[in-house]
Amino acid sequence: MKKLYFIATFVLTVLFVINFNPTSADAASRENCSTSYVRCQAVTIYPGDKIGYSSRTIYVPSGGEIYFGVSTYSDSVFQVGAYVYDGNLNQLDSVGASGGGGDGFDSVTAPHSGFYHIVLKSGDSTQGRSHARAYLQYYN
Repeated sequence: MKKLYFIATFVLTVLFVINFNPTSADAASRENCSTSYVRCQAVTIYPGDKIGYSSRTIYVPSGGEIYFGVSTYSDSVFQVGAYVYDGNLNQLDSVGASGGGGDGFDSVTAPHSGFYHIVLKSGDSTQGRSHARAYLQYYN
């Protein structure tokens, strides 16, 4: 049941990303996508952004399953990568998505209780031709 819920949430997230029209075309944004039973943080990069951006943190207890994913918009020329970090800045896992509407998702088990965040990095660090959204979720 938990896996079915994760898949449904992912599909809804992808649909949101495809239909999302940002108001600012030159600044990354952070988003709290939490509900009463899901802790969630997201980050979006827009064309013109040239470096990686980080989400806010979520708290996950030891052994908790962290779900994460990344999707690119159709106008994204380059691939992007999403990287999960713990509070000590240790990278736990990563996933990538190709440009032009690609996506990827995965999960990782929290090795200890603490705060985790996701970093979204563009494959184009010089001209900012990536447009993507990454999210990090934990189900309470």
